[in-house]
Amino acid sequence: MNRRYWPVVVVVAAAIGLTGCGIPYNSSAQPLPSPLLNGVPDVSPPASGSASSSTNKPFLVYFMWNGVLTAVSRPDPSASRPASATDAIEALNNGPDLTNLENGFTNALSAAPGAGISYVDFSAGVATVNLNDTFAYSLIGPPLYEAFGEIVATLTSLSPGTIHAVTFLHDGISWPALLPDGQTVFRQVTLCDYASISSASVKAACKIAKPKRSSK
Repeated sequence: MNRRYWPVVVVVAAAIGLTGCGIPYNSSAQPLPSPLLNGVPDVSPPASGSASSSTNKPFLVYFMWNGVLTAVSRPDPSASRPASATDAIEALNNGPDLTNLENGFTNALSAAPGAGISYVDFSAGVATVNLNDTFAYSLIGPPLYEAFGEIVATLTSLSPGTIHAVTFLHDGISWPALLPDGQTVFRQVTLCDYASISSASVKAACKIAKPKRSSK
């Protein structure tokens, strides 16, 4: 049976350091600042005690916590450079550590044992991520769009401004992304497309938070 593939470019972005006004959703997918650390404290701080730990800056990895994309920190594996997309992808594949699990974090990838992703390349602000067979064909429903959300939030949080877009592939073919509302989209998307499973700050930045009713 022939499979039909559709191209999709997934552009991911987020917002940090919001003041009073939110950042509007832009269908042209202009890069936004890196993601917010959601309202749950980091529960997996970088290991201390090593000679290089004082020079290593932790990076953020996003997993699900109570249905919300939430960041935990991971130690930068190298003192000589910032964490890379490869480091972030490895951290996503490894999933929450024991402390994270005890605090209620889950990884959407674990819904389909064997689901995984790999980093392909990076050019002009666009990272390419490959999805393995299990990810492409066994992840369905909420775990699938949550997995895309985890990738989006994690990669765009690296060295703010470095990665502002992601392209997904499977077997070398462009692959579409699933959104929380059930749409399979064939266009550029930003973190605003995953705002419904993001923090209140991201919702506000994307202007999708429900407006307050005026009291009379």
